[in-house]
Amino acid sequence: RMFESCENQDGQDLAGLANLGPVLDLAVALPGDSAVDSVMDSVVDSVMGPVGLLTVSPRESLADFAAVDPVGFLTAATAALAKLPSELWRTGNEVFAGIVAAMDGLAVQLDCARVGLVAEAESRGVVDQSASATAADWLLANSSHFEPGDASRTVKLAHLCALPKNQ
Repeated sequence: RMFESCENQDGQDLAGLANLGPVLDLAVALPGDSAVDSVMDSVVDSVMGPVGLLTVSPRESLADFAAVDPVGFLTAATAALAKLPSELWRTGNEVFAGIVAAMDGLAVQLDCARVGLVAEAESRGVVDQSASATAADWLLANSSHFEPGDASRTVKLAHLCALPKNQ
């Protein structure tokens, strides 16, 4: 049930993730869509800029950064999120529910991305070329905070997503 908000191959939101708020619209908006510009303007200008959470200056380069350097992008996002708790004192109480909804959407998208990564790693032979016996072992070897049950579930979901009936 946690993957109901993932996009399908056509980029369509499968469970109304965009209803969670404007920050989450970014996760389902298509590149070049005016929704991306609007959301990025509001996020950069009103939240991330003053708090110092965003280090990529032009908003157009954010998507490029993720595509060109996914490790760097995720590392920067992790560092930015690590700063969030210490900056919440600056946020009005009325925004807290939106933050929770955005965090929930982010967690779902992270899980979806992890499932996609496993599927891609298996299809390219990355797992077979590693010292790990299984994809779950490969995940555990490369994820210091992942539990065995989570790794098995992620691999199972990757396999289920690859079934023709789920394409």
